[in-house]
Amino acid sequence: MTSGRVEGTRAGTDRSPFVEMLTAAQWGRAPFTADAMPGPIRDVFVHHTASVPSSDFAADLRRLDQMAHAEGYASIEYHFLHTASGERAEGRGWGVEGGATLGWNDDDAPGARASYGVCALGYFHPPHDHQVTGQLVDAIATTIAEGIVAGHIARDCT
Repeated sequence: MTSGRVEGTRAGTDRSPFVEMLTAAQWGRAPFTADAMPGPIRDVFVHHTASVPSSDFAADLRRLDQMAHAEGYASIEYHFLHTASGERAEGRGWGVEGGATLGWNDDDAPGARASYGVCALGYFHPPHDHQVTGQLVDAIATTIAEGIVAGHIARDCT
């Protein structure tokens, strides 16, 4: 069960010893309201955008956010997003219900479980076959570790 509605979180309010990430305000995400998602959460899903990123990470994020709005979402579906070069950005942020994992976005429905969704920008299968880089893996691992340290993700996450 969720614990109410909250404004989209701000990565900048949960400072950690990890590499800085681009906050939603920095890349231009509009404010939104979604159900709260109390932690720690056990499940983390890693997806990819199946789109070709440009050289402008913030512009790519704004485009993904616009696509999410066009599909009826309150905001970009993912909690955090990452590039092949290791850049990290806040999507919805910590403690807010996501929209990327049908049946796993919240814990309201019987048998449902809340989860975090992290995303890699890129098209990692034909026809583009982008490569998963060490920087991308490190960026995702850093975000998950940050969530564990801050108590948003359970230490025994899957």
